[in-house]
Amino acid sequence: MQATISSNRNSNKRHSIIYLNSPLNEAANEFATDQGIYEAPFKSKTWSKVSRLANKHHIAALKKLFPESAGIRFSDKAGCNCGCSPGFVMKHEHPNQFGRMFWVDFQASETEVNAFENTLKKLAGEFAAEREAYKNKLASKVVA
Repeated sequence: MQATISSNRNSNKRHSIIYLNSPLNEAANEFATDQGIYEAPFKSKTWSKVSRLANKHHIAALKKLFPESAGIRFSDKAGCNCGCSPGFVMKHEHPNQFGRMFWVDFQASETEVNAFENTLKKLAGEFAAEREAYKNKLASKVVA
């Protein structure tokens, strides 16, 4: 993956925050929209797998981009406690590196995107099975 980085704000936090734009995120969001995951009345294990897979790729790339970091992890609440600013939290060993905010645009290769999209196609069947199991569970409650 190639990346473009910009940073223009500092915060008073003891870690840095990385906001990310990536074709893998775009593919994951398209998958979720097409499959109806965002409208599902249940928490999807398939969506958790998709998110973890994308984040695994992103964390590996971010560790190469920020080799001086003491650790990078994804957080739904990276920028705000309410969850409106998901991103990656980067820990540092040196206090002079605390509190930076980064915006990273990844440019993934066509091979990387295609491999990710092929995995998503395989996971579509898992979500269909999840949705069916949920419907069956509801139907059994109505009958009982």
